[in-house]
Amino acid sequence: MNKPARPSSAHRWPSSASSRGRTSRDAVRPIPILFLHGEDDRTISVSHSQRLYALAREPKRLVIVPECGHLEVFHGPFADQNRSLLEEFFLHALRDTGDVESSSN
Repeated sequence: MNKPARPSSAHRWPSSASSRGRTSRDAVRPIPILFLHGEDDRTISVSHSQRLYALAREPKRLVIVPECGHLEVFHGPFADQNRSLLEEFFLHALRDTGDVESSSN
């Protein structure tokens, strides 16, 4: 049986220490990133999002949602509010890059 071809190094995710001295974090900047984390998340600690936020470059935003666990951010009592926040964040980021025209509502 033939093994699937491995992608060339040009198509692989950059390693944490590439030959150019860049990290994978450097390779994806600047990408808008929203960290939306439930305050009561018992699966992934809020401190994880806080550390990633500290490492990220703008545009970025960290929102810690009170009284939400791991998946409750989008399925709990704050779901509609958080979806709106997500949409607003990315529409704003896309407008800043010129990829989306702003609407005049």
